[in-house]
Amino acid sequence: MFGQHYVKTGIFLTDASKLYIKLQTMREKSDYNCVYVTTADEMQPLFEPVREFISKVGNLIKE
Repeated sequence: MFGQHYVKTGIFLTDASKLYIKLQTMREKSDYNCVYVTTADEMQPLFEPVREFISKVGNLIKE
């Protein structure tokens, strides 16, 4: 639904959709797979894109 309502309409870029999918997959793996472990090297590059994503969502809510 995110892609349909926010990416296809141009509110978010495709990169945001890819980030959202990646984060959702990581969350599901960590919730349902006892041996799934992330590393700092895997997480560090996601910090800034996630901050930007959260900021944009916050701005949309304010509108």
